[in-house]
Amino acid sequence: MLKRTTQTTLSAKLARTEVLLFAAVLVIGSLYAWYVYELGFTLFLVDQNAHLNISRLIIDSLTPGISQIGFWPPLLHILMIPFSFIDVLYQSGLAAPFALVPVLGVGALFLYKLLFLFTKRKAAGVLGAFLFVSNPYVLYYSVTPMTEALFISSLFIVAYFLAHWLVTEQFSSLLYLGISITLAGLARFEGFLLVPIAVVIVVLKLVLQKKHYHEIEALLILFGLIAVLGGVFTVMYGWVFTGDPFAFLNNPFSPQAQQRDYFLPSKHSIVNSFLYLLYALYHLIGKTLGLLAIGAFAALLFLLRNNRFNFIAVSLVLISPFFFDWFALFQGSALIYVPDLPPFGEFANERYGLYPFGFTVFAAGMFVYFLYERALSQRVLWPVTAIATGLIMGLLFWNSALLFYNVTYADTFKVIQMSGKGSLIPDQRELALALRGQYDYGKILLMRAMQNHITVTAQIPLKSYIVESNYPYFDEALELPWFFARWVVMYNPDIAVVEWRKENERISARWANSDEFREAYELVFENESERLYRLREDVVRKKAAMIGMDASTIPSLNPDMVRWETRTVYAEITGKLRVYYEGIMVKADEAKTLGFEMQTDEDAEDN
Repeated sequence: MLKRTTQTTLSAKLARTEVLLFAAVLVIGSLYAWYVYELGFTLFLVDQNAHLNISRLIIDSLTPGISQIGFWPPLLHILMIPFSFIDVLYQSGLAAPFALVPVLGVGALFLYKLLFLFTKRKAAGVLGAFLFVSNPYVLYYSVTPMTEALFISSLFIVAYFLAHWLVTEQFSSLLYLGISITLAGLARFEGFLLVPIAVVIVVLKLVLQKKHYHEIEALLILFGLIAVLGGVFTVMYGWVFTGDPFAFLNNPFSPQAQQRDYFLPSKHSIVNSFLYLLYALYHLIGKTLGLLAIGAFAALLFLLRNNRFNFIAVSLVLISPFFFDWFALFQGSALIYVPDLPPFGEFANERYGLYPFGFTVFAAGMFVYFLYERALSQRVLWPVTAIATGLIMGLLFWNSALLFYNVTYADTFKVIQMSGKGSLIPDQRELALALRGQYDYGKILLMRAMQNHITVTAQIPLKSYIVESNYPYFDEALELPWFFARWVVMYNPDIAVVEWRKENERISARWANSDEFREAYELVFENESERLYRLREDVVRKKAAMIGMDASTIPSLNPDMVRWETRTVYAEITGKLRVYYEGIMVKADEAKTLGFEMQTDEDAEDN
């Protein structure tokens, strides 16, 4: 009875600590969200606007539903749906912290539980959670629409359930491990590497325990069927919506496609790929913690006895993103720029260096605990061990405090600013404000993938836009824009852009230099990189009358037409256009035989 009472008391204390920890993280995250918003950095990067838009498009679009998720891992977009549906949270970007700050709390909680599982010390868990939450980049990516903090938090959940299964061998922990791996794969593609890593660890553990072959087979099937669901969803989504199961890799907006025209110093170089990733890690977590974690891991491999296998297994899970991105850099499907290496003085995709942060925190926390236990157990060397423990603790706190102060206050997110300096967001914001001021009704034709900031800032319902994911609305509007779109947004074709952008900005490529387009549309705003056109109604009404179409059936001329039967309307318009132009050609041929010039559209209309 006394033992049961003691266990109940301990469980109550642990639960109280977890609740307090989660609540503290919510407070810290909320304050940081407001600070970042006040500085204007919530929607500073292109990807932040893109993630936010995808989340809103799932429920507010010409074609709402799963088709709007696109080829990014969808977990972030799904989590933000209920918050992005609220206009003020969508337009401000504050939908992100409402969805992600609780996720940050869950990540800190599972890191605490993971360290407690290994050490049986609450202090070790609290130390790890503190190091995690005090990192300014973890906080930044927890209060803006990005996937980094979400993915790292999911890694802690995977690591915890793996460790729990290794310790307890509970079947439920193995099932939870499969679920958490699926969630990690839906958070970022780096999560796909967790499947083979977990399978190898589980099989190795079962073999070392000399389990029967059929038991190993059964456990692997049950675990594997759950763990691969993230990958299965990604492959099936691409297959259904594009016919290509690997569309998440091959689509024209994938990182590999977008970055092919850039300088790729790490491509096909194992050493350079490692160095760029390592320098990115140093910039985002600090050299002190990075070097300490590497040294701590190496030391613990030799010093640990009882938990060595479990420690290595969990470390492999937490360090796995490093190896994934190392390969991606080597392959040339990703790039990282840091000021220390060519092209010198630039940041790009430096956030990849944050993904192994969970490993550094775990290794550092385990090493501090190990030294503390040695200080308690060794009478002769305890002063030396105690001093060493204190120095390492001091270094960890100094690293966290200095990094937090420099990034948050002294430099005010200088790395983020440098990373986003090459974007076209300022020009897009100008155009969005011009569109908001002039918009009256009608559809807006644009490339969503290249104009994400416009749709956030203009504060016009997303169902008013015709974007490339609104098939077949987009294809038909691209073919005959004046019959479907009252407004058209495109890149200014006079600016120098990378080849990828020229190829994939289909509106500008098709219509920027067209006399027929300029006849139907009036240029109402232009800056260095963006153009906004408004329909000339009189011209389109004339075109409609010319082919015998009732103007009220033309989408671009009808303010009340929110949606229409795309194939039916398009077929009717193109059918009448074909009859009209065939008639013109017949009359032209007859006129030429009589020595007359080909008649104009005005003559044809009179006839």
